[in-house]
Amino acid sequence: MLMVLSLVGATVLMTVSTRYNYTQKAIGWDEALAAAEAGADYGMVNCRRTLPTSTTSPWIGWQKYTGAYTWTTVSSSADATAQLAAGQTLIYNLPAGSHLLSTGEGATEFWYHVEVDAPSSLLVNGNQWYRIRSTGYAALPGMARAGNDNPSGSRTHNDILRKMDLRVDHFIMRYGDYAHGIGAAVPVSPQATRRVEVIAKPTTPFSLAAFTASPTNSSLNLALIDSFDSRDSVNYPGGVYNNTARNPATGVGSKGSIYINAPISSLSTSVYGDVFTNYGTLARTSNITGEVEDQETMNVPTVSAPSWAASVVSSPMTTLAAGPPSSPVYQSWSSIDNLSVTLPSGYSTGIAYIYVSGDVTGGITIAPGVTLNIWFEGNLSMKSRKIVNGNNNAANLQLYGITPPAGQTRTVDLSAGSISPGTLYFVLDCPGYDVTIASNPNICGAIIANSITATGTANLHYDEALSAVGSPVDFVRAMWVEDPR
Repeated sequence: MLMVLSLVGATVLMTVSTRYNYTQKAIGWDEALAAAEAGADYGMVNCRRTLPTSTTSPWIGWQKYTGAYTWTTVSSSADATAQLAAGQTLIYNLPAGSHLLSTGEGATEFWYHVEVDAPSSLLVNGNQWYRIRSTGYAALPGMARAGNDNPSGSRTHNDILRKMDLRVDHFIMRYGDYAHGIGAAVPVSPQATRRVEVIAKPTTPFSLAAFTASPTNSSLNLALIDSFDSRDSVNYPGGVYNNTARNPATGVGSKGSIYINAPISSLSTSVYGDVFTNYGTLARTSNITGEVEDQETMNVPTVSAPSWAASVVSSPMTTLAAGPPSSPVYQSWSSIDNLSVTLPSGYSTGIAYIYVSGDVTGGITIAPGVTLNIWFEGNLSMKSRKIVNGNNNAANLQLYGITPPAGQTRTVDLSAGSISPGTLYFVLDCPGYDVTIASNPNICGAIIANSITATGTANLHYDEALSAVGSPVDFVRAMWVEDPR
């Protein structure tokens, strides 16, 4: 009887031990994904550090390839940027002293390896997307064995879901890596390894139809906000707005989403799109076709003077010839009063950049084919009908109100006149400005402001093509996939 009980006990102990060992390693395999995600997040952080508004240099401590599977630390962020621009990859290995240690069941130590590159195929509208590949590791306790593998041997390690590297790194052996060629048997302590790939997509200031930064409940007052797509020649012939194509059931013309940085409880504007508020109590009503998200916090963007502003000072002009695309015109003026921008001689397109230290008044007219960007420190005031964009495309007329000192605001006043303003095409990025729109213009573009107030029946039609216009202000995940090999 003792012998039988001993055999039963030994059999149970062996079975339980095997199951426990496998379960413990399976938990470690699950936890390795969190390590891979942490590495992807660190890559995303460094992508965000490349933004002009960042106060931290990117790619510090990262390494560049120097040949023959050798890597050295980049000398500066400029060095790293040059490597990426040349099509090279940057890598980062979490230092041993920064590994996350854990106790209890599952893995006991976690770390990651990150690779970032900037393929030329991911250069979209002049803005670079990044590809982030992160491998997460979880050290597995116990002996270098795992049960529950297919006993028939008909399936290889590459076919098994949970891959445990008990003696060698299987990723390196089959595919090589940054430091080894294909087939290299790199000895390792038991570990679980998982790898993810993330595409970091830059977002621009004009990803929404309207953004109001004021924390008050009355920061936005327009009659209607909807959208159109100037690239869609089927629904919008000639790339110009019409309301006949709008269909909330299919989403056409219904992507005019807005963000209100205030805890609002009601909204009278008719919105064909989603509404985001900063911890408001707004309920979805018949005047909102999309979703309402009341617990959303978005960073209030800032606008700074361009870096070249002080180097090209000249006297203000009323007529300016733009430069060819390969050589844009740069101007720094004290003010603008009735400006007309024409094409450069012999060209069908032209570009002009203007910095204004004072006010912008009178009116702005740009010829077809011209793209004009204006940064201004003072106020902007003119009749709505005095904004004439010969391209009928908001991307060709970009107005940036430079964020004033703390505690101060500026104004944008689009006043009424005896003549109907009609349809205006422009984008306005001035988070420190209070915008007032009189009469009943149809504005095709996007507006970022402290507040937007209409004294008439002004409508805002967001051009969905603007989501790729302007310098990046953030990065988001455009794709996430795990490498199951």
